[in-house]
Amino acid sequence: MNKLKVIAPVMTVALTLAACSNAPVLSSADKSAASEVAKQPATKTSVESGESIKEFWTWFNLHQQDLSAMNGPDAPIFPEIGQHIKAIDDSLVFEIGPAPEGEKEFAVSANGNEALFPLVKNIVAAAPQIKGWKIVAFRQKTPPAILKQLAISAQPTKNGQVIAGAEPMGVAVKDMRFTIKKDGDMAKVTIFIKNFKDDGPQSHMAEMMLHQAVGEYDLVKKIKEIDCKPDNAPEAKNAKPFEELGDALDKLLPDAK
Repeated sequence: MNKLKVIAPVMTVALTLAACSNAPVLSSADKSAASEVAKQPATKTSVESGESIKEFWTWFNLHQQDLSAMNGPDAPIFPEIGQHIKAIDDSLVFEIGPAPEGEKEFAVSANGNEALFPLVKNIVAAAPQIKGWKIVAFRQKTPPAILKQLAISAQPTKNGQVIAGAEPMGVAVKDMRFTIKKDGDMAKVTIFIKNFKDDGPQSHMAEMMLHQAVGEYDLVKKIKEIDCKPDNAPEAKNAKPFEELGDALDKLLPDAK
C-alpha cells in the first residue's frame, strides 16, 4: 500500500477512547478519512501571511478566557478559531488538547501538507506568551499509555447515508502490532491487524492510527511507505505492540528533523 492514498468518503469514522481523559479533545481537521499529503504551496505572500498571523494571535489573546472555557466543539467560539486561522491559509487546521503541565495545548497543523510546514513554524514562532496555553507546531503524537486505549470504529455509508444493517468495522490499538525498517533516510512500516481484511477500510483506519502514533511531522518527514497485513502473517513473528511505534521511529531515525 502506498503512503497516504486518498480515501473515498464511504464510511463514518469515530475515534474513541476507553476510560481516558487526556487525549486531544477538539480538532478542526476532518477525521472521517486520512487526507492525501497535499503539495500545493501557500497562496498568500509573506507580507500578507505575516499580517494575518499577527491578527490571529491578537484575536487569540483577546479571547483567551472564552477559549480556555471551551469544553467541546459546540462552544460558540470554536468555529471562530477555524475562521481566523484559515484567514492565514485555507488549508490550515488546529487541534486543542491538554498539555502535560496542566495547561491547554494549541497545535497549528498543516493537515499533512508539507508545503505549508514553513508557514506553520512561522505561525508558532510568532505566538506570544499566553497564560495557560502551550502553542505547538503540528499535531503531536499521542503518548503510548493513551495510544494503547484508542480504537476507531466505522459505520459504512452510501451517498452520505448510513447503510441499514451493515456491520460496523474498526481497529483497536490493542489488536495492532508493527515492524519497522530503514529505507534510505526514511522508514517503511508494516502494521499487522487482527481480523484484517484487505478489501476493507482497515488500512485507512491504520493510517489514522499511525498519525496518532508518530505525529504529523514525522509521518510526513520520516515514513516512506506503509503496509497493512493480517496479524497471523509470517512477518508478524517479531512484531511489537503498536503503541511502541513512536519511540521505535525516533530510535531508528533520531536525526531526521
